[in-house]
Amino acid sequence: MASKGLLLDSSFLVAFLYQDDPLHARAQEVAMQCLVNAEAIYTTNLIFIEYATVLAMRVGRKGLQEALNKDALLQGGLEELFVTEELYNEVRRLYLRQDLHKDISFVDLSSALLAKKMSLDILSFDKHFKVLGQKYGFKVLP
Repeated sequence: MASKGLLLDSSFLVAFLYQDDPLHARAQEVAMQCLVNAEAIYTTNLIFIEYATVLAMRVGRKGLQEALNKDALLQGGLEELFVTEELYNEVRRLYLRQDLHKDISFVDLSSALLAKKMSLDILSFDKHFKVLGQKYGFKVLP
């Protein structure tokens, strides 16, 4: 399905790692379709903070550790990008504008701008990424 680089959003990662998530089976299916053909697979330090927090709230710290330790994707195939100060300041400036939709988080906006800058597609179950994709020129999968 995809052949360029993919940025994995926290909504996908939580569903992929948390077996009781309602979208877990869909995340597994999507992973087989999208990730095997991607040039590179990325997340960011901000996305890690977001999905680790959600997973820890659902399964506790021990469950989080187990999920992160047993997942092959997180063990080697996933590259973590760190949001630069320049990107952070750009996101902050845009995030504080009043015309930004209420469902778009700081992390999601940073992902959108990074996807634009690096010509990445985003793998996410969050519907508002479609709007961001249209605005910043990236595809949202699935």
